[in-house]
Amino acid sequence: MHILALSSSSLVQTVAVAVDGVVRVELAQSFVRREPRRVLRDVETALAQAGVAWSALDLLAADIGPGSFTGIRAGLATVRALAYANNLPCFGMNALEIMSLSSSVSGGPRWFVLPSRSSTCFLAQQTADGRVHTPYEAAFAAFDTHVPHGAVVFAPSQTCEAIEAAWPGGVVLVEHEGPRARDLALAAAAWSSAAAILPVVATEQPDLGEQGWAALRPLYVSATDAERNTGVYVQASAIPAIARVS
Repeated sequence: MHILALSSSSLVQTVAVAVDGVVRVELAQSFVRREPRRVLRDVETALAQAGVAWSALDLLAADIGPGSFTGIRAGLATVRALAYANNLPCFGMNALEIMSLSSSVSGGPRWFVLPSRSSTCFLAQQTADGRVHTPYEAAFAAFDTHVPHGAVVFAPSQTCEAIEAAWPGGVVLVEHEGPRARDLALAAAAWSSAAAILPVVATEQPDLGEQGWAALRPLYVSATDAERNTGVYVQASAIPAIARVS
């Protein structure tokens, strides 16, 4: 099973190629906010370094967010186009759940956090059984109303600093590098094995339905800057799987 995975919801974009459950290559590229994404270039480089041809791919995996609006749109547009053109099945996972994959489950509930705007963050709770709740947005100033005192919180370094500044000593902070394509690729491999997803030939199965490109939809949990500035909000029916928390 040859899998290409892409995580572009954070300012560190990663691309990974896994073959038979082993990650051969992972590339990481840092971007500043609003900087154009070079997704396809990184995908081509990762495939070349892994020695995997486009025609050998069996499954595509993508980080659906929440996170960078530009990153999510660029990443999903690329993966959806590749899946459509090559009739490949797809696997999507939210960014905070991807973060949880690189941390072993032990003890009580834990929280995973990613930055949103300068004063807010995205967070999701992981219960003791490993299940990650749906992400939502919250203000750093109100962090103590969402997360219990003494909870273990995983977040990137700058987000840890913002949490500590808002609530000194309130939680146990653990620095986390954020969602990574290598973890997503391995999750996709496990999913494909459990779901018995096998390689298909376009002439044999021309439409993969919800396993194909149409299955990948961005997860938004807050309004975009344009929506906030204009007061014109996109309705949920216009963008599937959209969720907003005020």
